[in-house]
Amino acid sequence: MHWFLDPITKHYADFKGRASRKEYWMFILGTLIVYFSAGLIFVALGKVMLFVPLILIFMLGIMLPGIAIQVRRLHDIGWSGWWVLLSFVPYIGSLVLIVLCCLPSQVGTNKYGAHPYGVGAGEVGMPPQQSVEQQPQAASVPADSTLS
Repeated sequence: MHWFLDPITKHYADFKGRASRKEYWMFILGTLIVYFSAGLIFVALGKVMLFVPLILIFMLGIMLPGIAIQVRRLHDIGWSGWWVLLSFVPYIGSLVLIVLCCLPSQVGTNKYGAHPYGVGAGEVGMPPQQSVEQQPQAASVPADSTLS
């Protein structure tokens, strides 16, 4: 639930920084769940005409954090937030933005800030990238040892 509420409460109009794929898509999922569950409740109650103004108020309230999280998601892949304006191009613009939001994060720090999970971190559930010095070394066997 915090994936949906954090962009609203902590980053309402925060266009700086980066948002991970998980943060972005969980926010989108939370928004869709609110839309569908509210629609089902109002249809079940027979108050469909009440649904329209309430959802309109919800849409206006969620619009700014929605744009902000999309800008931060574009920052996470290294693109400028101005690419959000691509959504005004009919059909193609929204599809391109969906594809861009599916791309993996840039590893490490980019010009928009540190990786959301720390410097050099991978995606959720993946360990951070290791440098050559940090990678485990294979056990070496001395050349003159013999197996008995």
